[in-house]
Amino acid sequence: MGGGLRRLLRAVASRGLSVVYGEYAAGKTTLALLVARMLCSGSACLYVTTEGTEFLERAVQVGAPIDAMDVFDVVDVYDYASLVAALSRRPPYRLVIVDSVNAPVRRAEEPGSAELYMLTVAFMKSYCERSGSTAVLTAQVTGEDERPAYWPPLLMYADRIVRLDKLGTGLRRALLLPAGLTACFRLTGRGFAETPCP
Repeated sequence: MGGGLRRLLRAVASRGLSVVYGEYAAGKTTLALLVARMLCSGSACLYVTTEGTEFLERAVQVGAPIDAMDVFDVVDVYDYASLVAALSRRPPYRLVIVDSVNAPVRRAEEPGSAELYMLTVAFMKSYCERSGSTAVLTAQVTGEDERPAYWPPLLMYADRIVRLDKLGTGLRRALLLPAGLTACFRLTGRGFAETPCP
């Protein structure tokens, strides 16, 4: 892995709340799992999935230590209340990944869904500050939108933001904000291979 990509991964793996967003198949889950590979050997980590167990195959491919990762399945936005309660009752995880944080609220039609989502994002920020943990929240961009649905809480509480863009078949660009670091890479079976930006 080249220097820009290594710096990007170190930034996302640092303590605090990172938001990684981009369209479908931009590399959000892979980036989160590469952070897990860095932080979860010998440390308890939590993977919160909103899309079932699809991430497991990718976790094995990139070498994420799935034996050190607890998994919490979020089916709807109300499961976030159970997640917050569970995190409040146990010793802190070194890393919490929520993939994809805005999916349950995008599917929700019940009143109060957006508020519960916002409180969950705020809790994750507080959790990181109190415990010294790292949290990575992925968020999918859909359609012609430049930002994920329910963007304001993510922008408000993030310590750092990574925008992933598709540049062509397998070629991706990551922009780290507020640092302004840019890295380009190709998706590979083992994760990312850095490449010069076009």
